[in-house]
Amino acid sequence: MREENDTSKTIPKILTTREQEVFDLLLKGDTPKKIGSKLKISYYTVLGHQKNLYHKLSVNSINELLIKYSKPLAGDRDVFIDWWTHNNHKISITPGRENIENQYIQTFMISGIYFVSPDHDTYCRAVFNPHPSILEVIKKMTSFSFTFLSDGNTYNVSFVSMQEDDMNQYRKKTFMTKKGEISKLTINVKELCHELVPFYQDNIDFIQFEVQRTKEFNLKVWDFRFNL
Repeated sequence: MREENDTSKTIPKILTTREQEVFDLLLKGDTPKKIGSKLKISYYTVLGHQKNLYHKLSVNSINELLIKYSKPLAGDRDVFIDWWTHNNHKISITPGRENIENQYIQTFMISGIYFVSPDHDTYCRAVFNPHPSILEVIKKMTSFSFTFLSDGNTYNVSFVSMQEDDMNQYRKKTFMTKKGEISKLTINVKELCHELVPFYQDNIDFIQFEVQRTKEFNLKVWDFRFNL
């Protein structure tokens, strides 16, 4: 993803002590109910402080607050520096920050309409480029995992290695989804390697998601982990 400043944007010194405490906890992803428990104040008192700080900071929602004042989330700048699509007039990748299971996290919505391109490509692809610091981890990882919410379609996730030998260029894992269900997929590197056809893990360049034959598709992914 694009480079961002590591520090939070300047916060006007116009908040009361309690509003500042609520502000800090909101940026950490806590819900008003959880904030009330931590600060030992009622849920409705938290909502009152939240309304006041929104007014003072000129925002109208938690999403506006996060975008305007939060630091990049782990899994955001730290994992991906860029994303793009193959046949990008048919596919979009929309990053967002959402409250999932009581935590505000970075998500990526991959959506579009499947079609067969002029060169008879059988997949629609969304590509993620890992941050250079993550590439060193990828070389040594034993497994890769992510969480997703989807529409019931079937997808592939592939690791693409920059090799001249096309046979050894990439490995893919096919996974089916259930509409409206949050699931986690873990891929062991050993599953990507074959005794007779080596895979060059040291040269992995990017990760891509592909939808198989379907019409419209929507795949939301988050919590990418490269496990050693």
